[in-house]
Amino acid sequence: MHEFQSRCSHFEKLEHKQMRHPQGPRKPLILRVLTSKVMFPFLLLIWFLYFTFGRSETKSLRGPPPVVFNALDIYQQKDNDRKIEYLVVVAGHAVMKLNQMKVADTSDAGWYLLSYQQNQGFPAIISSHIKKGVELASLNAKSMLVFSGGQTRRDVGPTSEAASYYYLASEKKWIDKMTERVYLEEYARDSFENLLFSICRFREIQGYYPTKISVVGFDFKAQRYTDLHRMAVGFPPSNFTYIGVQSPAQFDQARAVTGEKEARRSFEKDAYGCNDPALNDKRNKRNPFRRTVPYTMACPEMKDLLEWCGPGQFNVDSLPWSVKRRSS
Repeated sequence: MHEFQSRCSHFEKLEHKQMRHPQGPRKPLILRVLTSKVMFPFLLLIWFLYFTFGRSETKSLRGPPPVVFNALDIYQQKDNDRKIEYLVVVAGHAVMKLNQMKVADTSDAGWYLLSYQQNQGFPAIISSHIKKGVELASLNAKSMLVFSGGQTRRDVGPTSEAASYYYLASEKKWIDKMTERVYLEEYARDSFENLLFSICRFREIQGYYPTKISVVGFDFKAQRYTDLHRMAVGFPPSNFTYIGVQSPAQFDQARAVTGEKEARRSFEKDAYGCNDPALNDKRNKRNPFRRTVPYTMACPEMKDLLEWCGPGQFNVDSLPWSVKRRSS
């Protein structure tokens, strides 16, 4: 009886204690730890460290925000920021036989020549054009030399005219002292694209446009470049030079001049070379691997010009190198 009363008294005390201090369901361990008084200063320290250091670390990993360039700003950079400003273009005319590189400066056997190019001294002509381009670029430390010419021969394979000129110049050590300033433009299919695409290639490499341009080629093509191509792209005449190199005596200059007159008439009718049947057909034939020109992405400031097919003259005042735009 005494034991029974004792147990009853114990349960009454326990019930009374629970009524004063109701516990309810127990919280999960992780929640009890995080809400404890001991953890609060520790969590506060973590929060402080993250917002002081962690956010800057995350931001640096994402990289800097994208920079939006104004086309005029790209052209008019400070002189000390423009390490390279002079573009020298050597237009390509043939593809080299890579296994005949050693004799490519003197022998037709080193090149895949069309019938009208054979026995015309083309190896010497090509060599003289390359050497003249190298000479011009070597005289100006702010110059960039571009060999221009695409993969124009299906029967030869995917070797470009530009690469052929580079391989020859490298083999003969003509560019040994300036290789870091020599680049290729491997999409051009005619003389207009040699100029247009080389300007864009300069922008793709340097991040801005050239202030001066020289083009090296056949002497009889001077008028085509200076009067037609230069005007079509709107480059200032005072900053543009065409260097015509005289061909050797065995070259049939009269036949070349006759062909040049026909080409010039075509470009006079169609300055951008995409509506005249003869010019358009030539471009199609000189792109046997059906490569797509990528320069609208590389040179957004030139996108409208690159896509322009007329009729009429493109509004060159909108271009980065426009005299009117720079003076406004």
